Amino acid sequence: MYIYKATGNNTLLKEELSVIEEGNLVKVKTTAYMPSQLDIEYFEGSEKVNYPHSLGTIAIGVVSDDREEYGLKRGTKVIINPYVSEINDKAALPNNVKINGVELEGLFSDLVYIEPERLTPFPEDVKEDQAIFTSKIAIALSVLNSFKCEKGDYVAILGGSALCNIIAQLAMYFQMIPIIIDSFESNLVIMKDSGIYYTINSTLEVPVDKVKEFTGGRMAEHTIIDIASYETGSYLFQLSRMGGDCTVICENKYSKKLEVDLDFVSRRQLKVSGISNGASEFDSAINILAQKIINFNGLVEKKIGKEDAEEYLKKIQQNNVHIPTSIIEML
Repeated sequence: MYIYKATGNNTLLKEELSVIEEGNLVKVKTTAYMPSQLDIEYFEGSEKVNYPHSLGTIAIGVVSDDREEYGLKRGTKVIINPYVSEINDKAALPNNVKINGVELEGLFSDLVYIEPERLTPFPEDVKEDQAIFTSKIAIALSVLNSFKCEKGDYVAILGGSALCNIIAQLAMYFQMIPIIIDSFESNLVIMKDSGIYYTINSTLEVPVDKVKEFTGGRMAEHTIIDIASYETGSYLFQLSRMGGDCTVICENKYSKKLEVDLDFVSRRQLKVSGISNGASEFDSAINILAQKIINFNGLVEKKIGKEDAEEYLKKIQQNNVHIPTSIIEML
């Protein structure tokens, strides 16, 4: 049994897993892992961390042994909550959150040992390709809860990733009107298949003009940018109406420089916030998953076996433009 770590030089290190006394931890055999943008940064060595560095924030698995004291039986499919919240002593401040694959050991491993409260059995009739998106649903809920949602509000979303797709679908569930802006037509096709009506190809159309057209000139009450996208950062403010809310997503604390004109913030009296995790919404994300609100068709672009993971991560790193939503199958 191995844990897979990035060397920072476009290679993976297979490290023999140490035997751990389970105690109050539950042994879980991972069945699928979803690489993130941050994992790619670790893989190529562009993040300043101590290497080798373990990978993996998003994973699902099965319980290896009966743990009746926690109501878990061997073979139970479980969703792993990658967040550990440390209570802040000042109630007005958000809790510090540690994340698997960032501050905590990653989940790209044949076996992981997890506290029972961080494991949730799959809701009824939920499939693996759906359950693995729980963390992204949690982040999406955190984004939408960063502002006050009103029926009929326009939400301009910069980015066409699976996360942005889920945000857009949830925005519709909350009776808002999403507008997706992305430079990859393939992403926009998936958006339309998910029922998202307003899409803008930023390589062919002028987003400011199109949003003005879609909103009847009033622009968007809420604007969102996925920092991992290749969309123009200044649109975050340009697409917003007076007094609007603007949210920056740095998923799993991954961030890059965002060039913006702060003059828009003061002139339009905008509110700006940032989201880097879905810790506070993970339980709610499980409920959303169980209610089957999200259409996951087309969100997984690629599936590969763990034996091909290194070569696949190299191809993604070399492409360096579009990071596909992929699943690495561990069994």
